[in-house]
Amino acid sequence: PHTSLKMAKHLARMAAGMLRLAPLSREQSISFRSAMLASSVTRQSHSRGLGLRGYQHGSYRNLGAVLLSPPRNAGFCSTNKKLLSSSAQSSEDGGQKQEGNATRWLGRLFFAGCGALTMYLGTWQLQRYTWKVELIEKRRHSLEEGFADPPTGKSFADWEIAHYNRIRLKGIYLHDYAMYVGPRSSPSGGAAAYGGGLVSSGKETGYYLVTPFRMSETGQVLLLNRGWVPRSIKDNLPPESLPKEEVSVLIVPRPLEKPGTLVAQNDPASGSWFFIDPEEMGASLGIPFTPPFCEVFEEAGKPTGTYPKHLCAGDLINFHVMPITHLAYSATWYGLSAAIAVGTFYRFR
Repeated sequence: PHTSLKMAKHLARMAAGMLRLAPLSREQSISFRSAMLASSVTRQSHSRGLGLRGYQHGSYRNLGAVLLSPPRNAGFCSTNKKLLSSSAQSSEDGGQKQEGNATRWLGRLFFAGCGALTMYLGTWQLQRYTWKVELIEKRRHSLEEGFADPPTGKSFADWEIAHYNRIRLKGIYLHDYAMYVGPRSSPSGGAAAYGGGLVSSGKETGYYLVTPFRMSETGQVLLLNRGWVPRSIKDNLPPESLPKEEVSVLIVPRPLEKPGTLVAQNDPASGSWFFIDPEEMGASLGIPFTPPFCEVFEEAGKPTGTYPKHLCAGDLINFHVMPITHLAYSATWYGLSAAIAVGTFYRFR
């Protein structure tokens, strides 16, 4: 009897659990109620000592059969479960599809901006290349023309019309007021108009020797860059490099190059010059205006191979960053733009 009672309780717990898992059909509900009623009768019979007989009469057996038998609408329940799962899956796929479309468009817009930027940079470098090539050709044409007369003005601005023209003058160097600008690397010689920059890759450094020059005809003072002097002989130049008599020089007026952001400021009081500034140099000499600045192209009577080393024609017309460098930059930017376009197409198509 005790065993039968425990079995009834166990089957009741199973029934409660199965009711939570799946709904019962109408036939199952009727059978379940009948079985539960029979179980109740069995428990009452148990109190009279008839529990085993109640089980044998089939009350417990009926309850187990009801609980273990599959519902008639099992196919309908499974169909509902499939529909629900497929509906949830479709809604999830729809959300993922919407999210994927948004991500794809964001990726397209981002990489399209990167491609447009690299295309712009390539075009800008190509324009720089074209501009410098044309300017170098113009400078070369000016140097190859005949000798020009010196401008009548005395200031730096008055001599701008004669930039890259060859002018022959006679006068005297004022060596006592010479200024060393640098340090600078040795000039490359400027053999190729489209090759390297203005400085060589040599390890030796030196200075540009800027010396005031008084014209014999007018007495006007110019600032002439006589060329490059190694550091080792800066303070011990040979006498033939410092002529005291009147000399004939071939000069080329040229615009000044702007100093870089990392270049130190000039200190006229201590005689430290890091870049050429005619205005500051003229003020240190007591000249009330900015004197013209010119490069010495040739110097009569100067022994060959002696210092200072004059700048060549290629050094005068070239840039520190040559056109071929801008062309390489342009090809790099255009190539990167093309790679971005191809990668974006295959990634977000």
